[in-house]
Amino acid sequence: MTSTRFAPAELRTHRLLGRKPEPSDIVCFRVLDSNPEIQKTLFGQTRTLAESQERLRRFIAHWDAHGFGEWIFRLDGGDFVGAAGLFRDEIEGNDVVALGYVLDERFWGRGYATEMAGASLEVAFGDLDLREVYAVIEPSNSASRRVLEKNGFTYQREFIYRESWPSALFRAVR
Repeated sequence: MTSTRFAPAELRTHRLLGRKPEPSDIVCFRVLDSNPEIQKTLFGQTRTLAESQERLRRFIAHWDAHGFGEWIFRLDGGDFVGAAGLFRDEIEGNDVVALGYVLDERFWGRGYATEMAGASLEVAFGDLDLREVYAVIEPSNSASRRVLEKNGFTYQREFIYRESWPSALFRAVR
């Protein structure tokens, strides 16, 4: 799966501004990675500083290698809200593009995840001209399920993600 198309480095939604990650965003990654309540909504693992640094390095490298990735989203006033976007992934042996999103706990329940996911999908189906996008969530995360369904994703099945995590698989088609 290769693409000669590129995503915009900045992405504006109704209330947020997203931009490609940069090394100084380690502070944002630590907010997300070190909070056990946030991590419960993902796969339950908090990360060390070194693991967060490595994750940020991978986000930046993904943009460099593929011309798209996840954005760091802030309110117009500058407050960090979360990260969301698109990334290449392998799901059950298939090379796919997946949607990911995570919010600082302070911003849960306000529609920001739905907004960020929707903007990411517009890039996927517009700028990148993709036919489909996948998403993987923790099966009991009903809020995340609503975000996906509001953005046109349909439930596919439960499966074991990366040979470790019981997960729910969703798919959106252009």
